[in-house]
Amino acid sequence: MMNQSKRWSAFLMLAVACSAILFGCASGTVLRWTGQSEFEGKGGAVQTIDGIDFYNAGEPAGRYRVLSIVQGSYYRGGDILLSALSHQKAINKLVKEAKAEGADAIVVISTQYQVLGSSTVGGGTVTAQGTMNYSSGTMIHGVQSGSVALVKYIDVKR
Repeated sequence: MMNQSKRWSAFLMLAVACSAILFGCASGTVLRWTGQSEFEGKGGAVQTIDGIDFYNAGEPAGRYRVLSIVQGSYYRGGDILLSALSHQKAINKLVKEAKAEGADAIVVISTQYQVLGSSTVGGGTVTAQGTMNYSSGTMIHGVQSGSVALVKYIDVKR
């Protein structure tokens, strides 16, 4: 029979696994852009991912056209590996969508993080010599969401 501590640890691990299943997949909606289509950008922080420029801050330096807006979210937090995999999956989906629409770049419009909860896990061991080793950690679980524009360069120097 499990003691209270082991049952609590098992419950927390199950909760994290359920969060991973529910929020581990990146999800998004592509919206057709109907407003002003051409813009003049001043530049920004850019990283090229699989041939698509990704502007985390700012915009392309020069004229560009907005093709569509993508709104989406993905699980972030808790287990660092799971969080990194969810983030990478979201980026890969955005790059794939950008290529499908013929875009040259992705420009971040907005981003937010919603905390879903936290969990604390701890454990310890006692050696034959009577030394006790104990460790614990708290994980914050949440959802990263935001909007990006998929854009086509008109007069932008790469």
